[in-house]
Amino acid sequence: MTSSSNYDDLNTSDTVSGAYKASAIIIFAIMSYTFLFPCNKLIPLDRRTVGVLCATLCYITRAFAFRNRKMDIVQAIDFDVLVLLASIMAINHLVVHLKETKSVIQYLQGIIQAHPGKGFWMVSIAAFIISPFL
Repeated sequence: MTSSSNYDDLNTSDTVSGAYKASAIIIFAIMSYTFLFPCNKLIPLDRRTVGVLCATLCYITRAFAFRNRKMDIVQAIDFDVLVLLASIMAINHLVVHLKETKSVIQYLQGIIQAHPGKGFWMVSIAAFIISPFL
């Protein structure tokens, strides 16, 4: 059997863990709702502002409301994914700003405006062919 003090510590830890998870889920739900649905009439904020606001709320709740909750930041961030995302962003930036790519993009935009169905299939086929190489 466990002593009552150990039992109380266990319940308090479970309660704090549950409250921390609940607050994180609520913040994530707010962010997901504003990202997935255009709700400018309900919340007059753009997506970047909501992203920064929710990240700040996560930091504030962890720093002030749940001070005893230990978390290893290095283990929480997957640096391989960050490097992959940064490299994809850099490649996209370079490709979009090349002179040759701009002419192809303008050509595709013209086709999409003139014939939306044909343009849709051209972009779909091009994405299917090019995506393995990115």
